[in-house]
Order: sequence, then structure tokens, then C-alpha cells
Amino acid sequence: MNRFLPLPSALQRKRRVSGILLASVCLLTLSACTSIPKSDLPEARFAYLACADLDSEVAVSQKSIAVATGAKSDAWRIMFPTLIALRYAGAYLELTNAQNRLVKLQEEQKLKNCVPG
Repeated sequence: MNRFLPLPSALQRKRRVSGILLASVCLLTLSACTSIPKSDLPEARFAYLACADLDSEVAVSQKSIAVATGAKSDAWRIMFPTLIALRYAGAYLELTNAQNRLVKLQEEQKLKNCVPG
């Protein structure tokens, strides 16, 4: 009876890592979008607002513009590290796959008494 769990295949590891990274990117993107304040008041209702309410809505809009402008200029800080992580993870998985493939090819060469070229 084998007590150890079988190791996941390279494809399964790649899918798992890709899924985790994709979920992270989605969460970062959503968190960037949800942190920008936004009014729920439809534009059609603007005509019915009192001056104090209009001032409040203007303040919310100005805050939204300021936060969105900052988020827009800082977007590279989120995406650049994410792209590096994706590239690193992809390269790591490809390296592992290539190393495993080489070992299997060399074992097959030994079994067939091939002369390495």
C-alpha cells in the first residue's frame, strides 16, 4: 500500500499555478476598481437635487477623478510585478518539464544502449 500521494503531473502543476496567478491578477484588478469611489445616483436625477446635494455629488465626482487618475498612473506597479511573476512561473515550469524530459530520454537511451550523440 502506497502511503504517499502521487506527484501532480507537470501539466497539472502548470494549470494550478496559472489558475492561482490568474486569480491573483483578477483580485488585484478588482481591488483597484472597487477602491475608486462612485456615486450610485443616476444622472437623470441631477435635475431634482438641491444645491447641498449637488455639492455633495460634485465632491464625490472630484474624489473619483482624483483616485482614478492616481490608480491609472500607478497601474504599472500592479501589472509589472504580476507579469514578472507570470513569466517566472512559466519559465520555472518549462525548466522542470525540460529537465524531466531529459532524464526520461537519457533513461531510454540507456535501456536501448544508444550512444549519446
